[in-house]
Amino acid sequence: MLEVAVAAPVDRVWKAWTDPEQLVRWLANAANVQVQVGGPYELFWEPDRPERNSTQGCQITAMHECEWISFTWKGPEPYADLMNSEPLPTSVKVLLRAMGPAQTIVRLEHAGWGDGPRWAEARHWQEHAWQIALTELRRQMEQ
Repeated sequence: MLEVAVAAPVDRVWKAWTDPEQLVRWLANAANVQVQVGGPYELFWEPDRPERNSTQGCQITAMHECEWISFTWKGPEPYADLMNSEPLPTSVKVLLRAMGPAQTIVRLEHAGWGDGPRWAEARHWQEHAWQIALTELRRQMEQ
């Protein structure tokens, strides 16, 4: 689990996670998100090659507006054999907690990891990537 305090109201942080125009400001180069259970939660780091380095095919599995959202997740190319087989083994839950009118705590839980050295390596890679992403989210919200 990772957690970060963001200097922004909870509704603005919610949009940062759910609005494609906001997502491209801090997390990916392109996004296809439809905020409904079963809707796509697709992020693209190489939009010209959507089948590679993306979460293409991932979906929102549950949500409660401005409180939390869960979605399936795909890993990067080096761990595609582990993380990108159907059904997708890992998922992400983002929880938002307002700490006043202009501060939100973001808690990110990434679950579904397997056992063994390659899974440990994939998890370490993804946790590092999430730390970078959350730092960028905080920076973006402070602008």
